[in-house]
Amino acid sequence: MFEQDAFLRAVCENPDDDAPRLVYADWLEEHGDPRGEFIRLSCERSNLPRLDPRRRVLTERLDELQKAYDVVWREQMPHLPGVTWGVYDRGFIYMAKLEGPDTFQRHADQIFAAAPIQALILRDAGVQTIRYFLNSAHLLRVRKLNLYGNNLGDEGAQLLARCPHLINLTHLFLPANQIGFPGAQALADSRFLVNLRVLMLHSNPVGDDGARELALSKRLGKLEELMLKETSLQSETVELLRRRFGPNVFA
Repeated sequence: MFEQDAFLRAVCENPDDDAPRLVYADWLEEHGDPRGEFIRLSCERSNLPRLDPRRRVLTERLDELQKAYDVVWREQMPHLPGVTWGVYDRGFIYMAKLEGPDTFQRHADQIFAAAPIQALILRDAGVQTIRYFLNSAHLLRVRKLNLYGNNLGDEGAQLLARCPHLINLTHLFLPANQIGFPGAQALADSRFLVNLRVLMLHSNPVGDDGARELALSKRLGKLEELMLKETSLQSETVELLRRRFGPNVFA
């Protein structure tokens, strides 16, 4: 068990690297565990071009393995109140959904030790929870963060913008959070959100002024998709955003 724990720890500490996953997969297959094949084939598929015909064959086998063993594998995950384990990526669960204001504070270490978590969904959080949450160095592993409907307001957006632990974030989902111009301005000026590729801000009172801050941002150079529906933008503002970020601006 100690050896297996060491393999898992290496995977969790290096979530972007396939090498520790494949070492663990070899060990599992040597011990007759079908999880090893699942990990190995998942990594192989992730490195294939989207139109490679081998993807279909691999997907069929992966679906067979997951259908047969998913219940067993999930039963092996820690049972933590308020935590729901999400989908797999490259052989391991990579997403966790957390419900309740204290869930992250109580279980953060266990969550990030159980799997190479790179995506988090927080529900019923609020500004005070976010304040504690953003102090965690665990967030350096997170690539996708979903904070839908937590009523964070401009203060919450400003806290996010000032958080150095979000430097590796590529996807940020903030719909329905009462974020207005000050929050949008903070996000646009953040020196820690420079790797964002997707930003979802729909159903927020961002307004034309806030949207223009995003369009003129010198920090959001990697942004590829921006959602601003239900923000009451004028057509001129939408055109400005599309000139800056391309066709994947939805408003």
